[in-house]
Amino acid sequence: MPENPLRAGTRLERIPPPCILVIFGATGDLAQRKILPAIYNLRRAGLLPPESAILGFARRDLSDDDYRELAREAIVAHSRVPLEKGIWSDFADSIHYQQGQFGDRSDFKVLEERLEQVDAARGTRGNRLFYLATPPSAYTEIVGNL
Repeated sequence: MPENPLRAGTRLERIPPPCILVIFGATGDLAQRKILPAIYNLRRAGLLPPESAILGFARRDLSDDDYRELAREAIVAHSRVPLEKGIWSDFADSIHYQQGQFGDRSDFKVLEERLEQVDAARGTRGNRLFYLATPPSAYTEIVGNL
């Protein structure tokens, strides 16, 4: 089926403004199999602004570099397109991690500070998107602490 000629030239107009995507449950199966590969694919296709960032939040004690390696392995294993070194290098710089418990309000204060740091560094203008890659039983706790 041919492309719709009315959509020609509109792709750039549909790219959203930059934001920080906060993934709760960032080390879990859903994040590794679906979310991280999908975000990489959007970045690779030019549909995600380069200023955008990912901030993973989960219980595991990981550094940013540890989480970047986890993300790289997930993308290699589950992306529908191969990992490109140049794109990966830029994309990896946008990946951050914060250890915390969903029910601990003090961890959410630390998360807020981390979001402000990432926002200042990447210029996301306070735009945030929260993805709950957790069991539904955790939703109330997470949303209540946000």
